[in-house]
Amino acid sequence: MLYDLYLSYSSRKVYITCPRQYEYKYIRKTQVDRDPRSAMFGSTIGKILEWFYNKKLWSNQDPVGSAMGLIDDAIDVICLKEKFDKTYDPAFINLLRTEVSAYLPKAIETIRSNEFLTTHSQAEVDLSVLYGNEKYGMTMK
Repeated sequence: MLYDLYLSYSSRKVYITCPRQYEYKYIRKTQVDRDPRSAMFGSTIGKILEWFYNKKLWSNQDPVGSAMGLIDDAIDVICLKEKFDKTYDPAFINLLRTEVSAYLPKAIETIRSNEFLTTHSQAEVDLSVLYGNEKYGMTMK
């Protein structure tokens, strides 16, 4: 049997915390009801950093300020994607905005300090490439 192996920060965390949960979620792909709010912080940060690279915000005079100006747009995009009505829980949206505002400058500083930028930098958004290994019976996205 050939299994798909998906590696991400959250899947690694799930595996370390509970290998059985990893098996059901990422290998067996058992569907469970989930609260969309659980993934919105990471998705919002990810969307902003995708735009940070693809719109070359890193080359602006104030890259942090430029990225910070996208927080509300990113929250709107993620709410739409997650089918989450912002009016349902405005306190959560305010908390999300506050947490993203606190984390985003640190994320950009990490990108800059570790030199994750070149003139050709762009976000990797196509995760559809699969690498397989018949010997071990798995693929990795």
